[in-house]
Amino acid sequence: VLQPGDVIHTGESSRVLVRLSERSLVKLGENGQLRFAELSPTSEVFRAALGVLQGAFRFTTDLAMKARRREVSTTVATVTAGIRGTDLWGRSRGDTEIVCLIEGAVEVAAPNEQPVRMDQPRQSSRRIAGQAQPVGLVEPAQLQQWAQETDIQAGRAATGSARRGVRSRRNQRASVASQALAPMGSSHQAEWPN
Repeated sequence: VLQPGDVIHTGESSRVLVRLSERSLVKLGENGQLRFAELSPTSEVFRAALGVLQGAFRFTTDLAMKARRREVSTTVATVTAGIRGTDLWGRSRGDTEIVCLIEGAVEVAAPNEQPVRMDQPRQSSRRIAGQAQPVGLVEPAQLQQWAQETDIQAGRAATGSARRGVRSRRNQRASVASQALAPMGSSHQAEWPN
């Protein structure tokens, strides 16, 4: 069982998928570090604070539990996303932080900045060298490419994926599974680099 303060690390060519107690899924891509700052499951509301210290991640709410109240925040390096939606992808690599909404709604903010609400599929917020960039809309192909950074690769046994290159600070086993990215529409407003 994961506890507040636990950190999961993934190595090269490894990924992990963690099922939280309220059935949301958190995926972490290769060479990633994910800190569980808060995990407070109660019958009234599920509270969690996740910190993506490095690498790509994806947070997906179980459709059957979509109506359950939750207060989840995810910090990607210095950008915090208050999750009110069901599906979110993000990454921290070097001096670039990206948060991309797949479904639902999020508020994204960095310290000393006003929150920006994203409520359209494929809206993305990006910071480069500490500077916020305008919110843009990514192409479906770009989102598919990003999603591959966190997806468990087909043909790899779930237990093998969990054992190779994945460790937590408390050496706990993580629940690993795969989930396909839902098809996206075709409209666009901006092109985003990898």
